[in-house]
Amino acid sequence: MTWFVMIPPGYASKSTAEKDLVDFREEFTNPLVIAAVEAGHVINGSSGGDSANPQFDQQLVKWLGPFTTEAQAKAAQNPAQQSPNPANDAANAAENSVSNPLAFLQEVGDFFHRLTEASTWERIGEVLLGVALICVGVAKMTHAVPMATTIARIVEPEAV
Repeated sequence: MTWFVMIPPGYASKSTAEKDLVDFREEFTNPLVIAAVEAGHVINGSSGGDSANPQFDQQLVKWLGPFTTEAQAKAAQNPAQQSPNPANDAANAAENSVSNPLAFLQEVGDFFHRLTEASTWERIGEVLLGVALICVGVAKMTHAVPMATTIARIVEPEAV
């Protein structure tokens, strides 16, 4: 058994941080497939036949490996830092953690936009109809809700 960290071929020239987002930890037992992976050939997951991972049904190429254990491959797959430069990692983390102070305005705008959609009003009508039906059902069973009892009499005068 040999373990590799694989990536889609289009990511071979990308940064380590980008490769970390799309890598797969895969095990191979077929010596021919292992030789092809070690040689840097693009492997079609379905032809390799060594993985039960449904995501592996795509073309992949070796990024890291070979490893003798899955733990070694996992340690290589999840490095402590995402790039060789920790300063870049810190800057990216800071940039991603700072939110736009006016972002809430987009949410308010989205709320008002949804009020103009027909599907919103359809759902509101469905909820109101559901509440009314529940009230009628409770009134019919218990006669405890006066308004619902009145509605029940109007709907079915002989049943109440």
